[in-house]
Amino acid sequence: MVTVEYDAVSYHALPKGLINSRHRFKYVLVFLFLAVSVFIFLLRDIVTLEGLSCHTAWLFFPPRNSSCAAYTQKTPQPSQHPVPTFCRHRGPGPTPDEALEDRRLLDAIAWPQPPAGPVPAPLNQTSDPAHSLFAILASRGLRAWRVGDQLEALVQMKDFQGRSKRHGGDFLVARLHSPALGAGVAGRVVDHLDGSYSALFPLPWAGPATATVTMVHSSEAVAVLRRLRERWPNRIFFHSLYRVGNLSETTACLPCLPPDYPLRPLCNHTDPHTGEPWYCYKPERLGCDFRVNHAMGGYQKPLYSKQEALLFRSGVNLKVVLHASGPDSIDVLPQKIGKQSHTVVHSRCYRLWRRLLMGVGGAHLYVFHLGTFVSYSFVVDGQKLENSSTRAELVKYTPAGYYYQSYWKPVGGTPARRFDTSSSITQCLTGKVINMYGDSTMRQWFEYLSAFIPVFNLHRSKMVGPLMAVDSKHNILMKYRCHGPPIRIRPVVVSELRYVANELDGLAGGPDTVVLFSVWAHFTSFPVEVYIRRMRHIRRATVRLLARGPGTLVVIRSANFVAMDQTTSTHSSDWFSLQMDGVLRAMFQGMAVVLVDAWEMTLAHHSAHNIHPPPPVIKNMVDLVLAHVCPDETDKKS
Repeated sequence: MVTVEYDAVSYHALPKGLINSRHRFKYVLVFLFLAVSVFIFLLRDIVTLEGLSCHTAWLFFPPRNSSCAAYTQKTPQPSQHPVPTFCRHRGPGPTPDEALEDRRLLDAIAWPQPPAGPVPAPLNQTSDPAHSLFAILASRGLRAWRVGDQLEALVQMKDFQGRSKRHGGDFLVARLHSPALGAGVAGRVVDHLDGSYSALFPLPWAGPATATVTMVHSSEAVAVLRRLRERWPNRIFFHSLYRVGNLSETTACLPCLPPDYPLRPLCNHTDPHTGEPWYCYKPERLGCDFRVNHAMGGYQKPLYSKQEALLFRSGVNLKVVLHASGPDSIDVLPQKIGKQSHTVVHSRCYRLWRRLLMGVGGAHLYVFHLGTFVSYSFVVDGQKLENSSTRAELVKYTPAGYYYQSYWKPVGGTPARRFDTSSSITQCLTGKVINMYGDSTMRQWFEYLSAFIPVFNLHRSKMVGPLMAVDSKHNILMKYRCHGPPIRIRPVVVSELRYVANELDGLAGGPDTVVLFSVWAHFTSFPVEVYIRRMRHIRRATVRLLARGPGTLVVIRSANFVAMDQTTSTHSSDWFSLQMDGVLRAMFQGMAVVLVDAWEMTLAHHSAHNIHPPPPVIKNMVDLVLAHVCPDETDKKS
């Protein structure tokens, strides 16, 4: 460690020769040269050992007008051009209003892109969770943490050579949990676009709490996924059987016009009511009217190079937990009665963590809190936010809910209720008609409730449906139907393929009608515009339903986290789901519908990620739905 002393040099200690005016100028130059050399050496040493970034230098030497790259980086600006079409179809294009909404939705979920460079980036320059670190910030005034406070952790991403990343775009998720209490809550990640991130955690329970930060994908992997989604919209294909008598043919089917169109003739199976496009290659000997069924076809592969495949290695750079620099747990005290909880959220202006090499003693973490607030822009969970000289408390994170003693407790809205017995469930659903639409994640709800409501055998596959359950004693009717294509499913007759919007238009609605739908898992491989178009049709049908049937309860289930490996990441990555989840929330915002936040409920839970969440999570989801179906009378009065 170099120590610089600032004691003045004694004039009388100098040799007599230096006093001679003839030599004085020469020695002044020598001293100036030595001083500059020492300063340069110290500065280089600090940068080398401590990884002094432009941001950190700004904190130590704040200029009046900073041009530091960490502050000049901006999130992607709204596009002024028409939305690019990666999925062509024969039907009419979007109206001007629809095109405007498309552009706004795509701008809202715009993801930071890596800087220009070789594609794909060298592996040693990509984000490495093993080298990356996060650290919990101490509370202001070093006081105790209390229920209602907000915890912040700082994350610094590094590459495989241990160098700090200088740009954002990594897909990180955060979670606070306590196994001893059966507690867990999702955190929120703020991307500062310079390789550093903040993870914000609400503190809803008293007791121990441990913070976890996970890198789902590196920014370089996200760039590959974006390219696959936009340039390979038909990387999952489907089959349909055409048959007349003993003559049959099977052809491939797609939601987007294939590249060889119009060289090969197609059968246009676009839905006449919604305009949802669907195409199959025309059979050579049969007409298009003889389509019998729909089924999953397969996956196009390989879709990326061997070097790009290295970005999707389980246990290396795919869903890997980051190490903590220092403690990763805190103890939370109960909230003081009569005193407002203190929000501890730090803006990027006073986030700083440094490593000082103390000989062989290792690295020590020092966090400096500065009270200055500046204008900045950043990305929160993939959503762009702007802050102009305002306090960072504006980004305080309020979760949808949290687990405590293994039960989900919503934050705000309808209070949670437990439906642990068959009688409590049937009493709640008495006189109701429950209509479920969507993918297998919605079918899980039907399967859970069918343990309490007798299933009526329609002689259909349990995996495909349609399914029905009837309780004549309590006048309960429950139905499930899968959504229309695209859907990766075993063969189903085309007459059973119904679009959700068309089904909603067939309902009368009213206080005794409950509509539940979940549409996301089979859209992850397609361009976002495909999902926007589907949600737009469902939204319009929902508006019509609520208008003609006041009192209808409409519940939407969001996407959830899934298990991923190198293969499934290409079509079912959580990043695809996150993008669609942002679209879903934006499109139904402000409507009289209920959102079951499966995204947070699966992130906050201790179980391993799976496209089909385990029974404890499903029970908490259904309990939340039932709490809206039959809210407690005291809740209604309040």
